[in-house]
Amino acid sequence: MKRLFVFCFWLTIHSNISTNLLFGQCNCNRIDSIKAILPKMPLSEQKIDLMNTLTEDLAQNNKKQGFEYAKRTLDSAKAINYTLGMIRANLNIGRCGYEFLMNNFETTLSYYKKAIQLAEKTQKPEIIAMCKAETGLFYRTYTFLERDYLDGAIQHYTEAMQIYERLGDKKRTAELAEGIAEAYYEKNELEKALEYSNKSADLRGEDNTFNKADIIKKSLDEQIRSQRFTIWLFVIASLILAVLAIVAVRSFLQARRANKLLEAQKTDLQILNSQILAQKEELEKAKNELEAKALIMESQNKQINRQNKEILLQKEAIEMHAAELAKKTEEVERQNKEILLQKNHLEEQSKKLRKANETITILSRIGQNITSALTFKEIFTTIHTYIKDLMPVEGFAMVQYYPEKQLIDCKMSVERGKFLPAYTLSVEEKDNPIVFCILQGRSLIIDEREDFLQHGLNVNSLSVDFNSAMYYPMQSENQIIGLLMVKSSLVAAYTSSHMDIMKTIASYAGIALDNAIAYEQLDEAINTLKATQNQLVEAEKMAALGNLVAGVAHEINTPVGICVTASSRMDSKTRQFKELYAAGAMKRKDLEEYLETMSEGNQILLTNLRRAAELVQSFKRVAVEQTSETKRVFNLKSYLQETLIALQPELKGKPYVVHLDCEDIEIDSYAGVFSQILTNLIMNSLIHAFKGRTEGNMWIEARKQGNRLLMKYRDDGIGMPPEVLAKIYEPFFTTNREGGGSGLGMHIVYNLVVQKLNGKIQAESEVGKGVTFYFDLPL
Repeated sequence: MKRLFVFCFWLTIHSNISTNLLFGQCNCNRIDSIKAILPKMPLSEQKIDLMNTLTEDLAQNNKKQGFEYAKRTLDSAKAINYTLGMIRANLNIGRCGYEFLMNNFETTLSYYKKAIQLAEKTQKPEIIAMCKAETGLFYRTYTFLERDYLDGAIQHYTEAMQIYERLGDKKRTAELAEGIAEAYYEKNELEKALEYSNKSADLRGEDNTFNKADIIKKSLDEQIRSQRFTIWLFVIASLILAVLAIVAVRSFLQARRANKLLEAQKTDLQILNSQILAQKEELEKAKNELEAKALIMESQNKQINRQNKEILLQKEAIEMHAAELAKKTEEVERQNKEILLQKNHLEEQSKKLRKANETITILSRIGQNITSALTFKEIFTTIHTYIKDLMPVEGFAMVQYYPEKQLIDCKMSVERGKFLPAYTLSVEEKDNPIVFCILQGRSLIIDEREDFLQHGLNVNSLSVDFNSAMYYPMQSENQIIGLLMVKSSLVAAYTSSHMDIMKTIASYAGIALDNAIAYEQLDEAINTLKATQNQLVEAEKMAALGNLVAGVAHEINTPVGICVTASSRMDSKTRQFKELYAAGAMKRKDLEEYLETMSEGNQILLTNLRRAAELVQSFKRVAVEQTSETKRVFNLKSYLQETLIALQPELKGKPYVVHLDCEDIEIDSYAGVFSQILTNLIMNSLIHAFKGRTEGNMWIEARKQGNRLLMKYRDDGIGMPPEVLAKIYEPFFTTNREGGGSGLGMHIVYNLVVQKLNGKIQAESEVGKGVTFYFDLPL
């Protein structure tokens, strides 16, 4: 009953203690004045402090409003990086927000932990102590959910108390000691509770204010006195029982000794009788065994005689076989030597096969990785990573050949882990081994530096600390496009097997480099497509991103393909024109043909690029939110009627009827969005649902249900099969592409409902039974 009284008392004063401990009493009279001042103040630390003060006042009367102000304050503090403001805002969210964070203890606790982290960054003890005390109070408040939360309360209370103790703040130290005593009391750790209760009382000194620590201390003192009385009763009762037990045990032991003596005598007699019977049985058994052994001995003598005769015969046979075995032993030894030689040979072959298999595996890995690379750097890095496992490589370089420029670009090279600056070579430098191999289209192995002289090459083209080198050209469609080079300080480091490996790597590198060149040529077009894709992805309006990219590619493929073809033809004509001009063989007719070709090509490029640009713009319109729309209050029924009037030109002269059934509902929303949704639905019905139909009906219904707006749109058109219904919201999906359909209508409707209005949309349809759309929207 005493513990129950303490708990009830804590419930009544807990909120006042927590508020007084950290921020002081709520002043409700200033709430209205603060609300009036805040809109006029610019965003500053003073405004955030005032917003935190308003939140703390609201937290005592209206936790929901306090929670909303706390979140708004946290966002503002983050915007100007005001640490103290963020600390107070996080604490206010935790203090107000438990029930508004779906009763999630861990989520609420995360705001307290964030406040502690921010406080620790300030390195101000009083702020850290305040945050830890508030966190301990949060744990303490929700121990009715989980008793284990008492440990969290004790931990944070203790850490806060230690800080206040170092700061010399006796009042707050006493208050926190009181909280720790209360927590230990509820954990039924009475000694700890009494220890901290005494500490709280000592810190208060002559302050005899009646508080929870006094209640706990008094309750603990009474419990201890009660426990002492119980212990004394238990000791006296134990002594009486011990005396009685000693008397009973003494009597029992005397009777037990007499019984044991009788039992021992009886047992001795039984053992003696058993021994006599056993001796008699053993004598009879021994007699029988002796008779049996005599018979066995006689039989064994006869058997031994037979065995002696057989042994003599076997001895003669063994001596005959011994000579044969000697010959066979010599043969076996000879065969063993041959087998050993074969085994060594097989082991050597096995090592070679394992090495070859490892080489093939690495080459396969190089092929897989290098052919997927689309930049010169990726190709270089991939080859350099793996080639060191295949041959001695202390230096590696990869160059690219530009025949039209008569230039060799040594873009990347590395020596002993250090990258060297890029440089270029002219094809006129014929004594350079790189130029020599590219122009000759041949590979080259240098075993030592003097080998350069045999080929008429400059020996100084290789650094003095290298002795061996290997050069291998890279080809694409029988044209040299570059070269790979490896070098080593070893003499004769490279063999024909290394050349075979380099041949394979060069083949992979040639394909990859050719792809990289093509990739660079298409880079501008790809970047344009990526920009469009990024704009669409940013909205994240649909999960079918793969289908969106496929739709974009499908739509833009034709004009881009035509542009590529036209530009290729123009490039070819330009090269021919340059050749005629360079040769001095250009005629007026050639100039006229060239100008006509350029004019036609430019026209084709402009037409198709304009078409591609229009497509890209349509994609952008789908992705970009309607930021220009403003929210306003309007009558839904009247606005829908106005929209239907605006659509009359589309319905005029057609056998289709729109039926509107809408209540008089005033809503605060985006009027233009409703108009666009209705327009898209009606046009979708006209184009798809009533295709080939001589009549058709469309129904629009709207009802208010609580704080939600429920709308329904349906038609009695041809309907949709399940596979079409599943894709109607995907961008660029249309069943009327040959009729000019873009596939964006329902995708725009979906985005407007879900993204702009924060609502839900659901569609139902069967073939021959029309389609129905259900909208659930917030008012």
